[in-house]
Amino acid sequence: MDFTCDTKAKHVTQVTDEHLLDHFINHAKSDTLGRISMLWLDYAAIQKNAGATECLELAKLHSIAVDFPKSGVPAVIPKTLKLARSTPRPHWRELKNGPTYDCDSIIGLLYDKVVVAMDRGGDFRYHDSVAGRHWNRQGQLLCYLNNNGRKKLMRHLEKAYKNEIPESAGLHPDDDSHDLDNHCIYFAEQQKIMYDNELVQLMNRYKIHAEGEILTGCIRKFHKWNKKRQHDLAEEVKRQCTSLRRTCRDNFFREVDRICDTNIFASLKDDDGEGYDEAIDAMEEAILHDGRQRRRNTEVRDDDAQQFCFSEKDIEQMSLVAKKMASSYYHVTYDPTFVNEAMEDEDNESRSDETNRNKEGYHILFSFPWIVADIIAKGIHDTNI
Repeated sequence: MDFTCDTKAKHVTQVTDEHLLDHFINHAKSDTLGRISMLWLDYAAIQKNAGATECLELAKLHSIAVDFPKSGVPAVIPKTLKLARSTPRPHWRELKNGPTYDCDSIIGLLYDKVVVAMDRGGDFRYHDSVAGRHWNRQGQLLCYLNNNGRKKLMRHLEKAYKNEIPESAGLHPDDDSHDLDNHCIYFAEQQKIMYDNELVQLMNRYKIHAEGEILTGCIRKFHKWNKKRQHDLAEEVKRQCTSLRRTCRDNFFREVDRICDTNIFASLKDDDGEGYDEAIDAMEEAILHDGRQRRRNTEVRDDDAQQFCFSEKDIEQMSLVAKKMASSYYHVTYDPTFVNEAMEDEDNESRSDETNRNKEGYHILFSFPWIVADIIAKGIHDTNI
């Protein structure tokens, strides 16, 4: 959403004590940022659509409210957007003096699984998402299996893995007669090995052993070497993880381009040259938006305009291959049979190689398919599973 506030605060040549007093009093009286945020959540839950008219109006007001401390221009909530006290609110709002209703939105589901379970004395140490991994004394879910973790991992993967996801993309993992499917799975496996190795190296470098913490930068416990620079370390970790995920996502689209023989990267002299980001964006738009936006103009060295255009046939083929490959990313990460065979092969091939092991066991990482989560979701949406 692109919104620019037209209202500007009055300019003064010299700030006096009276100006400061007025500013802080007005801020205390007119700061509506919190109310606007909660109203947006209420309307999004009630309308079941974040793009509802009320949500868009509140988003504009939110932009004004964010700038209020420096602009002095308050965001005034109109009466038409205010909700009466008698209006039922989502149950996760925890309102004590008003009607509520059971909200089945993502926030509601998370609330039920976390807050309600904790209120009832639930112990998350045995939740399915643990999947054979274990907790340390600081309450961090470590990314490697304990001694008896492999059986638990397979049991939980069997519950979590959905055959419908590869089936929705036309992927047949158990049929060796499909050359494209076999290539997609092989490519996904190689990419996962590279991704896991790079992520483990980052975790070892910064002494972080929880996958969720290194991906988000929300680190619960820092190593003693890093306690004095926690903020800088968290930002650096997020930057490097973002770079790793971007590299893997670029590799994904380059392989789609190679398989489909669209040659979108053929005119680019190097991976980081001019037009590279535009080429990736063009493929994303063609695959995710069914070609509704097919053109991308980018500057090239001869100052001419290069256009990335795809025919209907190219878009259909790229979409098919991309969905198969994205489903392969899901398959090599969560399919219990594939994961078990991969772990057995690793045992047989290099028992003495400790690259991907530490003193506590195998590293088990689950974030790899989320690199192409939007394409996996599109495959599910297109087939209505």
